[in-house]
Order: sequence, then C-alpha cells, then structure tokens
Amino acid sequence: MTDDNHRTKRRKPCWKEVVLVISLGLNILVIGLIAGAFLREGKPIGFRPDRNIAALGLRPYYRALDKKDRVELRKSARAQQGGFRSGAKVMRAALLVVADRLEAEPFDLGAVKAELTSQADVIAGNISFGHKLLLEQISGMTREERKKMADNLRRPPRQSGAKKALRPNTKPLN
Repeated sequence: MTDDNHRTKRRKPCWKEVVLVISLGLNILVIGLIAGAFLREGKPIGFRPDRNIAALGLRPYYRALDKKDRVELRKSARAQQGGFRSGAKVMRAALLVVADRLEAEPFDLGAVKAELTSQADVIAGNISFGHKLLLEQISGMTREERKKMADNLRRPPRQSGAKKALRPNTKPLN
C-alpha cells in the first residue's frame, strides 16, 4: 500500500524545470521574431539602402522606385562613384577637421565656418549629382511607371504608419 500511495502522489514541478520551460519559450519567441523579420516581404524597418543612394540624397525617391529601377539606379551610382564623395570615411575626416578647428588656439570662428561651408558644398554637389542620376532614370520610365512612383511618394514610410498619405491638394498634418 505504501507503494501505491507513492505512485498516486503528484510530483510538484521543480522550479528549475519551470525556469527551463520559460527560457525555451522566450528563445523560440526571439528566433521567431528574427526569422519573421528576414522572411517578410521587403527589408526590415530601419534598413538603409545602399550608402551611395543615401549620400546622393535620394532615399525617398529610391524607396518609391520599383525593384528593377532601384537596381538600375544603384548600378548607375556605383558606376559613377567618382562623380561624388560618399562614405563614412569622408564624413569622419570632415568631422575631425572641424574638431581640430574647435580646439585650435587661438580659436578662429572663420576657419570653422569655412570648413562647414566646404562640407555643405560637398553635400550640395552630391545631391545635385544624385538628382542628375534620378532624372536619367525617370526619363526612361513609362507613364505607368511614373504614376506608380508618384503614388509611392505619396505613401508614408512604413515607420510612420499613423500619418495619412499625402494626396494632391491637401496639406501635411504637421
């Protein structure tokens, strides 16, 4: 009888087993989130397109293009990379120059202003060059492709789903 009483008693779960089950559940949840981010259509939120596109100031236009046109624009930007200055190294070097000017004794506000103006000129040149590439891309588009691009430009980015799409003859909500 003692043997039967022993068998019918329910075993209480050990706290280590509970922690293990919770840990496994959380691990599966995290793996599912990561897999879902990679498997969903499009790129994960926060995805940065080719750095050349960003350096040319074309990010919103790049997102509005269809996949074929985005590939062509990227290829065009890479092929003509000598026509503009991009990359973290260039920006880092420019920041270091400003940092040196800020610490210089005697301090020369004019030198800081000149460096910032030089950086602004580089950025403006990049954007102008980017617009040239974009116009070349647009000139080869059909009317339907241009309409689709215009519709895509009116749609808000995925991150700001709360804002309404801009329609012709309406003002932004801001």
